[in-house]
Amino acid sequence: MLRDREALLVETGEPIAFDVRPMAGVDPGFDRAVQEGRVRDDLFRRLSVIRIDMPPLRDRREDIPALANYYLREICAQLRVPPKTVSRAALSLISALPWPGNAVELRSLLEAVVNGLQGGRGIGLEDLLAHVRLDGGSVGLAGGGTLKQARARFEREYIANILEQHHGRISDAAKALGIQRTNLYWKMRSLRVGQGRRDPS
Repeated sequence: MLRDREALLVETGEPIAFDVRPMAGVDPGFDRAVQEGRVRDDLFRRLSVIRIDMPPLRDRREDIPALANYYLREICAQLRVPPKTVSRAALSLISALPWPGNAVELRSLLEAVVNGLQGGRGIGLEDLLAHVRLDGGSVGLAGGGTLKQARARFEREYIANILEQHHGRISDAAKALGIQRTNLYWKMRSLRVGQGRRDPS
């Protein structure tokens, strides 16, 4: 048994003193488990002294770039490979994904990307697309067709999503995509992407 500042040995009941406070991470179903009696009341009381509710990653997208760069440094150090940088377009894609697996899924993706790189320091959009399943939401990718057709569908939906995020401001969208304004205009025409709702500001 573990209590604040001491542990009780189950075999002897003898307390062992140490100055720590236990912490635990639980999934969103923990409260329901408590209500259904699947979690001991005394355990719940000890864990609930200080409670911090962490929103899912999709609800705090502003944290994703910093978190991705942190994990990337950590992964490169563990794998003993040179540090990698992420292109602006790749970071925009990372920030737009739904992340049902939260930070664990984000770290796993970055580890797979780093392992799959053929040298070089930068992680671009193509490196991510080799490991990402684009199967839902605004970055969804319908099945079927050739690779060229699939890429065109993805680019169309992705550019439309970025334009929506930036309220139709071409300069801001081009910066987020990591391309020149003229290239973005060309892609919008060739892919038949509308500018969307424009921000009057």
